[in-house]
Amino acid sequence: MITKHFNTKTNVLEVSYTGTVSTKELLEYLHNLENDKVLPRNLKIFTDSSNFISTRDTTDVKIVAEAYRKVLMNYTFIISAFFTDNPRPTALTTMYKLQMIGLPNYQFDIFCTKEAALKFLLS
Repeated sequence: MITKHFNTKTNVLEVSYTGTVSTKELLEYLHNLENDKVLPRNLKIFTDSSNFISTRDTTDVKIVAEAYRKVLMNYTFIISAFFTDNPRPTALTTMYKLQMIGLPNYQFDIFCTKEAALKFLLS
């Protein structure tokens, strides 16, 4: 399941992946993010995947990256911190990060602690 909440104190969209998250569910989340008119156009996203079980494989990485590029068309800039403490999501997310290198309005990194991820977003 993917849940999200915009924290008005930090101006960070807090996203949580819990349980099993399918590629279909992730694409639905990205579609909703793409069409959201309320969130700031300079968006900070903190994703907590510490309770996440991935059903994706390496072929899904390109599909997710393409969907995220569509999201970026509707935002001035997105900075995103992905927190994970599990090797499988770390590997898939690293592959995703490589797909997204060089985009002028996107900064993304992967962290193994919440503190480091939040420092990246808020500094």
